[in-house]
Amino acid sequence: MGRSVAILVSVGLLLASSSGCLLNRTNRKVVRQDEARQGVQFESNLAQSAFTQAATDESKREAEGDSSGIYIPFLLAWGDETVLSPAAYYNDQIMLCDANGDGLITEAEAWAYNPDYMTSRQESTTPTSSSIQFVDPSNARSSLALGEG
Repeated sequence: MGRSVAILVSVGLLLASSSGCLLNRTNRKVVRQDEARQGVQFESNLAQSAFTQAATDESKREAEGDSSGIYIPFLLAWGDETVLSPAAYYNDQIMLCDANGDGLITEAEAWAYNPDYMTSRQESTTPTSSSIQFVDPSNARSSLALGEG
């Protein structure tokens, strides 16, 4: 009885230490690795920030890769993964963002490409009630004449 418990514990530890599978293999291939990053111009700093924030997001680059494999729980995990190089991904994002292909990314193109960034920037620059100055119309002439308003 004690020997069978020891075997079960050993098998359990083996499974836990091998990520749940006895056989693991992942082959990762980076494609277009020698591709150089293309140059691009931006209409403004806002357009550049919006584009760059999305185009250099590693998690999006990784998520757009292809993967395939065979998975048998607790026994086998055998897979292949293909991802673009960072420069190739950046170049592809330029093609997606630059709608008219003129080599200039405008704020409108950046907005369409990365609306979350542009919306958050717009909300952060929208005046709040504490920064808005209210003027009493009956007092407007006197305060403007005195340079107060």
